[in-house]
Amino acid sequence: MFIEVDPVVRLFVQDWGSGRPFVFIHGWPLSHRVFEYQMVPISRAGYRAIGIDLRGFGQSDKPWQGNDYDTWAEDIRKVIEKLDLHDVLLAGFSMGGAIAMHYAALQKDTRVTRLALMGAAGRYSQKEQIIHMAHHSKK
Repeated sequence: MFIEVDPVVRLFVQDWGSGRPFVFIHGWPLSHRVFEYQMVPISRAGYRAIGIDLRGFGQSDKPWQGNDYDTWAEDIRKVIEKLDLHDVLLAGFSMGGAIAMHYAALQKDTRVTRLALMGAAGRYSQKEQIIHMAHHSKK
């Protein structure tokens, strides 16, 4: 299926199974298909496996603009909202892991309750460092 995240951008989303959702974010230069060997048994085990092709990759639209961490994270938020997902495990591989971390740090989305980072190419921006320091200084 395709989900519109911008007036000129539709993301391809593979959605299998039912139950607690696992949302998979691929790395560079891959697509959701990198997770097929995980998505099949997860969906058969009673979970919902959702693979997203990021904008610019796979079967999704390939605009010139918006190929950055902020936009990718916002696109994921829109997919999660449009599918009305709750108690989400957000799984990211390589660059997808960095996007998952960026999402968790900046989106403040209570729908995402767990992260699974696989070979994550983590980035830690100054903005995220300030947020992290502010959060931990309150404890």
